[in-house]
Amino acid sequence: MPLAQIRKDVGLLRTDLQSPVLTSERLSALEAHRDLDLDALSAYVRALGGHLEVAAVFGVRRYPLDLSPQAAEGVEPDEIPDDL
Repeated sequence: MPLAQIRKDVGLLRTDLQSPVLTSERLSALEAHRDLDLDALSAYVRALGGHLEVAAVFGVRRYPLDLSPQAAEGVEPDEIPDDL
């Protein structure tokens, strides 16, 4: 479903979402799918009252990804065993 349709379904106008992170230009780009970086997309969804979920999918296997800064805090890639 397009982002603009989700926004309309939850009853919000584009101006309701504007913030220092989500400027008018940024909102237009997001809703046109021209600039879909995860930080901006996550901020957009939070402004709608939800949260963004991201997953890596390999056939029938689905791996939800936690891309929050807290999830990566103190974890170095070399510390994660290959057999996990």
